[in-house]
Amino acid sequence: MQALSPLHWWSQVRLVRWRQTANRIDARSGEWERLDDEELKRYSRELGWKAKSGVALKKLLPDAFGLVREAARRTTGMTPFVVQLMGGMAMFEGGIAEMQTGEGKTLTAVLPTYLRALTGKGCHIVTVNDYLAGRDAEEMGPIYQSLGLTVGCIQTPMEADERRASYACDVTYGTAKEMGFDFLRDQLRQGIARGAIDRHGLLETEPGATPPNPPPSGAPLRTDRRGRQCADRRGPHATDHRDDPAQRSRQRQPVPLVLPHRDTPATRRRLRLRTAPPHRLPDRRRLPANRPDQQALVDQFDRQRTHLPAHRAGPDRPAGLPERPRLRDR
Repeated sequence: MQALSPLHWWSQVRLVRWRQTANRIDARSGEWERLDDEELKRYSRELGWKAKSGVALKKLLPDAFGLVREAARRTTGMTPFVVQLMGGMAMFEGGIAEMQTGEGKTLTAVLPTYLRALTGKGCHIVTVNDYLAGRDAEEMGPIYQSLGLTVGCIQTPMEADERRASYACDVTYGTAKEMGFDFLRDQLRQGIARGAIDRHGLLETEPGATPPNPPPSGAPLRTDRRGRQCADRRGPHATDHRDDPAQRSRQRQPVPLVLPHRDTPATRRRLRLRTAPPHRLPDRRRLPANRPDQQALVDQFDRQRTHLPAHRAGPDRPAGLPERPRLRDR
């Protein structure tokens, strides 16, 4: 008996595993048939919540494939066979499912597409021409819609607003040419860096117009600037070759990196803790005007004053007292 190569052996192992899972899904088909349309959509929403909360999609695969199988039977009259379920598992795990014409490639692709779209991040189905993209979106769209997902399609004559709406759907059909050039256009688009105001005086004094908001105080701005500088000096840097000015690294632009909003309060607190003195320092600006022979210590935390007697504050100290160390003024 000829020994199997490691690659062939692993392929056979996966085929056995996929067939066992597909047979279990087929055996549970009666559970999905007993659900009405609203219960089917509610079960699909529950799977979406689990996927968005971090549950592994591999654990949701049997239920997701079972829902798609039942939804396809109700909306299109076609029920995926066991071999089509196996093809969907191969595509979900990143493999290539080779199928002949008429064996149901379009219906098979719905299975992993629905499972990937449950995360809410969208899933794109790429085909060869606009006709196939429009046909597949029209024929397979009712399956996704019956499970609570939205479907879009990218066509060549579409404008930017229509393309944006299609890409915002859970499932988007399109051609490799259109999606590839849309991606390039988004990456090469120039960002907004500066603006110009025409007739500035009229904008401020026009009757009935909303007055501009007053500028914020300087203290928060200084704090934000210190926080960005601290993050720029100590944070990790990565070279970013995109043209968005807000995301360039310091190697390409000499301005500090913009600190994410969620980290700004923590950086502010750390700056305050690092600048706060751990001991009491003399504050000569707070000396009493009518008592020049005394010296006051001000606690930088609670601002409490402590007056020292003249024999410790003045130059005429009694003999035997050690000289008080001189501290620099703040």
